[in-house]
Amino acid sequence: MRNALTVDVEDWAQSTLERSLPISGRFVRSTVALLDLFARHRVRATFFVLGKAAEAFPEIVPLIAAAGHEVASHGYGHEPVWNLTPAAFADDLRRARVIIEPLAGRPLVGYRAPDFSIGLRNLWALDILRAEGFRYDSSIYPIRNPRYGVPGAPLEPYEAVDGLVEFPLAAVTLVGTRWPVAGGGYLRLVPYAITRWALRRINAEGRPAVVYLHPYEIDATELGELPYRISLKLRVTQSLNRHRTRARLDALLRDFQLAPMREVLGLSASPSVTTSSAARPRSTASIRAARAGCCAGSTALCAPTCTSASLSRSTPAPTSPVAACSTWAAARAATPSPWPSAAQCTSSASIWPSRCWASPHAWRSSAASTMSATSSAATSSPCR
Repeated sequence: MRNALTVDVEDWAQSTLERSLPISGRFVRSTVALLDLFARHRVRATFFVLGKAAEAFPEIVPLIAAAGHEVASHGYGHEPVWNLTPAAFADDLRRARVIIEPLAGRPLVGYRAPDFSIGLRNLWALDILRAEGFRYDSSIYPIRNPRYGVPGAPLEPYEAVDGLVEFPLAAVTLVGTRWPVAGGGYLRLVPYAITRWALRRINAEGRPAVVYLHPYEIDATELGELPYRISLKLRVTQSLNRHRTRARLDALLRDFQLAPMREVLGLSASPSVTTSSAARPRSTASIRAARAGCCAGSTALCAPTCTSASLSRSTPAPTSPVAACSTWAAARAATPSPWPSAAQCTSSASIWPSRCWASPHAWRSSAASTMSATSSAATSSPCR
């Protein structure tokens, strides 16, 4: 059975510490490393891209799309939906779409809310998603958690509102309790043997699972190098086992069939906004060739860290990284840049790396009853 592989593309400091912080280029390096890992396994994924991250580093979106992955929306500023009014939420969606969609070259049909912040108190968000043209959402965690979750929601994909499929995050039932698995901190902190067992059990029950992670979860040294004050608790919980994430992900890519979320749901491909490349992961050799050609073709546009990966500023929807560099050369030529020379870039040893199952809507009322019976946990959450 195919499971959905997803990545929430965001910057750790801006999304976790303070949303007013500038976007750091660290997420670009980590995203490129994930692209390289996925290419080696010949696996494609869905990348839920934060609009603010794409605005700061637009080159990352066409690189994701050129590698054959699905690009979806993570909103604009990483503001939880429970902090937004319906009008502000719609504006956040539109702002992100205007930035991301031209870079991706295809209409955005998928969405994931920051912090899984769609729940019983703001189910109106699902109607707005449908009205804004989205065809699926993956924001609801069918678990009980002090911050997020809808304990009574279905575990399998279902039609949340007419025309909008909800693909819930993965959870496994054990001793009468639903446990989150295979995502973010759960993937980092739980031994891989348990994650593998849980995913196999979900698949044995006839359900596809969602695997999700953030690029920063493979950046083991980040928290020790950021210039911000970080509490000991946050430092421990957010950095623990980051050095193991890459190996665990490598094992997961070997052990399970994984695909973009849109394909797992059986949703037809959206028409291209502009010409796009073949929907197949680029090989390591082709990524290396594209990287070398890009740097050689636009000296002033090489990315800040060629020792990790060489990227260049790109215009909306290029057909390849090479085209991205050449088309942006004129626009960026007059911009002062501390970036490395073409020689430094090219000499670097590193490289670039079933439709929904119909489900009744009665879960809303049953979930509401469950939540009201355990309102103490819900009251302490920021869902208001």
